[in-house]
Amino acid sequence: MKATIISLSFLLFSFAAIAQNALLQWGKQYQGTGFDIGTHTVLDKNGNVFTTVVFDAVIDFDPVPSSNNIFPLGGQDLGIAKLDPSGNLVWVAHIGGFGDEVATNIAVDT
Repeated sequence: MKATIISLSFLLFSFAAIAQNALLQWGKQYQGTGFDIGTHTVLDKNGNVFTTVVFDAVIDFDPVPSSNNIFPLGGQDLGIAKLDPSGNLVWVAHIGGFGDEVATNIAVDT
């Protein structure tokens, strides 16, 4: 049991040490009028970023300089956005209905 805890602690500290070397190249903020939260993010082989966002009110997926407002259809809706390697919005998909939509994961393939 003691060895397991030590090994787990070592792994956690190893991951933390690796994460400290990462450099933030850009950041984006989706601007909503209600509840909105990014739930999953993944990169493809070209450096494009795909992210899922759950929201319950109007949300702007491209706040500067233009806008791309999405209006929920009811409950919590799901937005899936693709950004290029520089952080520019390529497209956004809206999945919504009368109930709540959520994403449990996101993945890309070739």
